[in-house]
Amino acid sequence: MLERIQIKGFKSISKLELELGRVTVLVGANGSGKSNILEAIAFAAGACGWKLDNEFLISRGIRTTDPRFMPSQFEKESDSQIEVGAELRDGSEIGFTFMSVLDEGYPSWTAFPSRISLKDVTGEEVKTESLNEILPIFANIESVDPSVELSSDEKDKIARRILVGLLKETQKNKQSLLASYLIFAPELATLRGLEREGQVLPLGTSGEGLLRLLQTISREEGGQRWRDIHQTLQLLDWFSGFEVRDNGHSTEDKIAIEDRFLAEGRRFDQRVANEGFLFLLFYAALFTAKQTPGIFAVDNIDSSLNPRTCSRLMARLVELAVKYDKQVILTTHNPALLDGLNLHDDEQRLYATSRTRDGRTKVTRVGPPESVGGEPPVRLSEAFARGLIGGLPQNF
Repeated sequence: MLERIQIKGFKSISKLELELGRVTVLVGANGSGKSNILEAIAFAAGACGWKLDNEFLISRGIRTTDPRFMPSQFEKESDSQIEVGAELRDGSEIGFTFMSVLDEGYPSWTAFPSRISLKDVTGEEVKTESLNEILPIFANIESVDPSVELSSDEKDKIARRILVGLLKETQKNKQSLLASYLIFAPELATLRGLEREGQVLPLGTSGEGLLRLLQTISREEGGQRWRDIHQTLQLLDWFSGFEVRDNGHSTEDKIAIEDRFLAEGRRFDQRVANEGFLFLLFYAALFTAKQTPGIFAVDNIDSSLNPRTCSRLMARLVELAVKYDKQVILTTHNPALLDGLNLHDDEQRLYATSRTRDGRTKVTRVGPPESVGGEPPVRLSEAFARGLIGGLPQNF
């Protein structure tokens, strides 16, 4: 699992460090930088796979724009480079420095490893903090043709290529966890059109591929994941069961849902299903499937859900994350979701995001509720709504 994330110079984030649990929840006002934190991690995930073209970034859930506007744009910012580093619980580190480049006239990104152990490439136990500390080791390069004299810039470019080539193999195992990271933000239209599949398999960030994934889970020997999906859907009072059908049925009739209040044998499909059911179905599949990433984020997980359902869902997702070894970062605006957290468990963490006076994103960890004057602790939902833990707008 990831232990710690460090972000520098990305959008509204000037410099930020976040210590992660198995389940980490971010709350904050609109525009406070919650999604920017998720996207910075996805940026590093793209670098792990050496895929930083826009189509790959978009498929990970990143809102792309002109590379000139991805680095922080604050006044007096001394460095426009983006840096993202990660520490894993096994003690290893991954880090990248990002720079925008022009590829045949089109702007794109390139990333160079940083914050690495040079033992991987030199055999020496030396850790570096930045790309500038690594490059001199490889910069004493001469041209293959002795008659050609290389400029310092050309040597620098060659050094970068050598470094990247060496590290692609040595860091492969360390990067495998982070490389799979995606930001999920399911969309209702996608969930209703269950058969649609996207660029990312088995499950796209908007919900593409959900039907096929459910079919796969339903056929698994033992069926424990399938039972856990059904149990999660029982958070809805009316739900009594559902069936996912394979080949031989029309596109519209791929899923049959049972409502305990309807006459026996009467079912309906996803086209008319309550949207809360579809979102719960998505989350249940995401957290239980062995084919989905080991680490991921869900942006605005409270979409289309009743506040009380949100609280129960949060507690349920923590159970599933532990059971199926998932690490997840969630954002929410719904205070009720927080009541499903147990902050006495260090693997469940809550952060309030806000902006400093000059607009930079900051995070503050929220501790477990405490009793004051012998009174029972205030619930997290109430503490959030009253502004006691931060994360609320301050301009009105």
